[in-house]
Amino acid sequence: GQNFFISAYAIGEISRATPLAVFASAISTCAAIPSSSLSTADKQAAIKLAFQNALVAKDQALRYDSSNSFNWIMAGNVYASVVPYKAEGAYEGALSAYDEALKRSSDNPAILLLLARLEDSHGDSTKAKEYLDTAISLKPDFIEAILFKADIEVEKGNSNGGMGILQSALQSYPRSPDILLALGVLYYNTGQFDLARQALERAVSSNPTSLNAHYVLALTYSRLGQSSNALDELGYLKAVLP
Repeated sequence: GQNFFISAYAIGEISRATPLAVFASAISTCAAIPSSSLSTADKQAAIKLAFQNALVAKDQALRYDSSNSFNWIMAGNVYASVVPYKAEGAYEGALSAYDEALKRSSDNPAILLLLARLEDSHGDSTKAKEYLDTAISLKPDFIEAILFKADIEVEKGNSNGGMGILQSALQSYPRSPDILLALGVLYYNTGQFDLARQALERAVSSNPTSLNAHYVLALTYSRLGQSSNALDELGYLKAVLP
């Protein structure tokens, strides 16, 4: 059969000499399976088997060391991986495990981001944003959390709200390529092509190797009728892509 591996959210080191190493392998599961070439029935069977194996490994890792927040994070990831499939008890299991991790590492904003993603996947964007606000208060330059907060607004159809979050963040981090790219894409998607151009040119300047920024900038130039600039961007992509 096919071998699927999705790494856990990386927080800490995995010791190859402990059950955690087995746990890390077992959590290689569900996220990759839906995009595979397996039939629907085989995908369902693969997800079920991977989840069962991960639960066994989870129990072994927690018996080995339940004081380690990383083990609880990994346990949460096991459950969270099947929340989108409405697996019974998955949301509750993930929430409980992440809460245990937070008890052991209360100042870790990455755990709060995981909780935010869990709540969003469970349909509670309000609770997700509360976790994100707390994470950002602990780590103001937590760009991943800022971007996710903006994404939540956009997904709700509130593009202006998403723009506001990104624009505010840009005041504090004016050279962040990730914020500039996200803002440029949002401007592009809302038809504000000159603003998109400005943001994306800055994104490319901040991170010249960002293929996504070059690509969306090429699209933006095309929309603005700047064919020569668009071809330059596409030429760069052609040169660097295999």
